[in-house]
Amino acid sequence: MAFKFYCRNCNQKLEASPELYGEEIICPKCSLAIRIPNPLQMMESRPEKLSDTTMACPLCGYPRIDLPAAPYGEAVCGNCLNKIPLSEPPPDRLTHQLPALPDYYLVRKLGEGGSGSVYEARQIKLDNRSVAVKLLTAEITTRDPLATEISALVRLSHPYIVRIFDAVEHEQTRGIVMELVTGPHCEPVSLRNILDANGGKLSPEAALHTALTIANALEYAHRQNVLHLDLKPENILVDHLGMIRIVDFGISRFKQPPEPGKPAGQMLTAAQEVFGTPGYVAPERSMASEPPSPRMDIYSLGAVFYEMLTGKIPGGRFQLPTEINASMPKCLDAVIEFSLNLHPEKRYAGMTAMGEALNEALKIVRAGAGFAVPAKLSSATENTMRIRRPDVKVSKNKKSFSFNERVSGESGSPYRMLGAFAIACLVLGVVIFVIVALSGKKTPTPEIKTPIAEVTDIAAADSGKVVDKPAVPSTEAVAEAMFKESVALFDGKAVPRDVVKALELLRRAAEKGSIPACTMLGELYFYEEYGLEDPGRALAYFRKAAESRDAGALYNLGECYYYGRCGVDRDYDQAVKYYQQALEKNSVEAAYALGRCYERGHGVIRNSAKAMLLFRQAAAGNYGPAKSVLASEKNSDRNDEK
Repeated sequence: MAFKFYCRNCNQKLEASPELYGEEIICPKCSLAIRIPNPLQMMESRPEKLSDTTMACPLCGYPRIDLPAAPYGEAVCGNCLNKIPLSEPPPDRLTHQLPALPDYYLVRKLGEGGSGSVYEARQIKLDNRSVAVKLLTAEITTRDPLATEISALVRLSHPYIVRIFDAVEHEQTRGIVMELVTGPHCEPVSLRNILDANGGKLSPEAALHTALTIANALEYAHRQNVLHLDLKPENILVDHLGMIRIVDFGISRFKQPPEPGKPAGQMLTAAQEVFGTPGYVAPERSMASEPPSPRMDIYSLGAVFYEMLTGKIPGGRFQLPTEINASMPKCLDAVIEFSLNLHPEKRYAGMTAMGEALNEALKIVRAGAGFAVPAKLSSATENTMRIRRPDVKVSKNKKSFSFNERVSGESGSPYRMLGAFAIACLVLGVVIFVIVALSGKKTPTPEIKTPIAEVTDIAAADSGKVVDKPAVPSTEAVAEAMFKESVALFDGKAVPRDVVKALELLRRAAEKGSIPACTMLGELYFYEEYGLEDPGRALAYFRKAAESRDAGALYNLGECYYYGRCGVDRDYDQAVKYYQQALEKNSVEAAYALGRCYERGHGVIRNSAKAMLLFRQAAAGNYGPAKSVLASEKNSDRNDEK
């Protein structure tokens, strides 16, 4: 196969057959004598004895792992017992056609992905420095020159991020020159290779340590106003020292955004139109109207973390780690729930918050007490817990409570009151049982067919006394008790967790007219929780609860129309109407959602002042996303003053 290259003097395209490697030829254009490079000698040479090299474990940070004497095979960490694959290099390393670029010798192809192909190359002007060149696909287009587009990426300098050196644009070829990352055996190793070598998943400690390392790099990039937008195991590499290296920062943003009028569902089914990688890309990434944000990277990291724990890619209704493996620490569920929330504003406020949660979980797992969920793990917003669905918000005047609200330390918490009531009943039952056993009295036998209340009434009638019959509980009271009991069973704190029984009680409570039960069931069906998959039924429950002017149901209906979900078309005007009705019921979520509409001009005339007033109203109700908006606004004002 002919080796293609350029004259370093006049950039004349040249090629030479293998028998001429190492020989001198004369450039036909400038007459410069050029020695033809030998691609085989230009490759990164593998160490003769791999066991003499030193490599740390990229998964747990153990300073030294034993490498096999052979140039390939598997290294096993003595601490976390995970395998690091050292794959055999392909035998036909030079059998494919290599493109030619000025100032670079492309030596061999390292890999190929959705955004382009990566080659090992030598930079002629810098003493044949080893680099990697990623040639972007024809689908990736930019309005400005590529060098302008990657100007922010070039400034990134972090030990866990692959450096970008330059941009190349020649004829129809566009590419990025970056740092060459090779494994101990000089073949690239990615997190995908490591997962495949370990059965698709890692131990909780290794997964937490790896996710924390990635969060460290992403937090630095976000401070530099750079987003990744396409994080996945294939873009997480391991170098020859055992360090995690993230590649392809911001490359997915070079793609043309999808057409505004095209449904989001189609965007995620056509591979050439995916605005990121399905399974790892945030749901809002498929919407052209949603600008890129750090919370998209939070979702992607949560998806990678979920796959490291379970071996599965999250999508639709997914099981929590403890539902797949009951022996896993429950603190992992909290991190997954907050990072993979479908609503961006209900995820972690930033990568710093997610890093703190991962660090807290890692401490718990290493201490062996991983079944508690500390407050820092659920710090997506200030004092509310957001679990992949809108809040079930009920009027505080009715002393009802929200299914999604985090248990606070206040003595008036409904969960604590319910737990205290259950414990009191249990103690009372034990006391009665002991008294009956000691007194030797026998309980009535099943053969007695006359109800006790009826016998009492007959005796009272014979004596001439007037006796008040015990009051029969109303249907509303029964429904409310069923709803509270179902919430307790879902929560699993005061009583053992029983999802099946909780769902049955929740359905019965909804049938008896419990408005909070209807709203909660609507959310479970909408987000496909616990195997409930019926958006149409979700909409029916929301509408049934909205007939009673329930604030949570009105807000949820607004969300359905705002995002075009639950079987209805996207209708900003209708969404605004529902938000306004929920706001009349003092819904802080609706205040924030309505502020979002005024900020973006969705269904109303854009009015920044009105939006800020609504954000302040929501923040006054201790709504975390609104407080984050106000905090970022203050920081922006301070920067402007400087």
